[in-house]
Amino acid sequence: MFFRPNKYISFITSVILLPLSGIYYIIIRIRHLLYDSGILSSYKPDILTISVGNIITGGAGKTPFVIRIAQVLAERGMNPFVVTRGYGRRTSGRIIVNDEMNAETTGDEALTIFRKSGVPVICDPDRVSAVSDLGEKYGAAVLDDAFQHRRIRKDLDIVLIDHNRFLGNGLVLPSGILRDCISRLKRCDMIILTKIPDLNSESVSEKINYLKKFGKPVFLSQLKYTCLNNGNITTGTENIRSQKISVFCGIADPEPFLKFFDGLNIVSKNIYGDHYAYGPGFNSTLASMKAHSDVIVTTFKDFVKLSEEQIRENNVFYLDFEPVLYNDKFENTDIFDIVSGWISAEK
Repeated sequence: MFFRPNKYISFITSVILLPLSGIYYIIIRIRHLLYDSGILSSYKPDILTISVGNIITGGAGKTPFVIRIAQVLAERGMNPFVVTRGYGRRTSGRIIVNDEMNAETTGDEALTIFRKSGVPVICDPDRVSAVSDLGEKYGAAVLDDAFQHRRIRKDLDIVLIDHNRFLGNGLVLPSGILRDCISRLKRCDMIILTKIPDLNSESVSEKINYLKKFGKPVFLSQLKYTCLNNGNITTGTENIRSQKISVFCGIADPEPFLKFFDGLNIVSKNIYGDHYAYGPGFNSTLASMKAHSDVIVTTFKDFVKLSEEQIRENNVFYLDFEPVLYNDKFENTDIFDIVSGWISAEK
């Protein structure tokens, strides 16, 4: 079950964990110093290399941007491939994702990127090795979750920050949600504030002004839910408004997904931890949801982990969406224009 911890318990826990955060902070500062001074070297690929990362733990919405950027590069004829660790997979080493693989083999995010983007996806914990070995076959590499990956020098470093959690309490792990020093935002190339519920809110303006202090272009992103799909049938989101709906998901931040169903007839809601593994034991849960609802809806990231039989027998659809982008003046733009403009400027 998803819940927000009591703020007093969170405060006490953060205070208790401060010594560990201090140690973590010292370690990452030393690591960055070693790279910045040249004591530790970075590999510069011969091909265009774009990183999509974040500065906080999970849930910033990287996957849709990795997909869209890979598509943009493919549309420009740049023959891209995506490199990801393949988090949550039960395999090791390097694998090249193909149509015969499942989420257990690749991890849910890697399989999602592969099926949605249509470009080659490589799972490899050693991203330097993957890019250096395979780069000759491709014209560009998109690195998933690589802002903290200093072993590769990227041409474009994009950092996503979740509007709702933003920078948390400003502390690094484990007292806070920061994976890196806030000052590192000065080293990225652009910042995208994601999952914005209301562009006109005072909170958005305040966060834009704060992020501009780092001297980088700031863009804004909202989720636009477009349709429902079960792999064979696509239907409009309005078609479920009169139906009894069961929903489930296992993602880092389920709130934007759940927000879509406000005001609808939700009869069952099952929320699991990020990267939750749905196995045969999940069949009884699906059967229970089906018995009480007309349709079962989940996210694509969860959908790819279900078998064709589970999907077909239980009438499971995924809620599809696309990220809608705006510049800091709230003018609609597109990642195609942003990336293309940046590449042209660099040339």
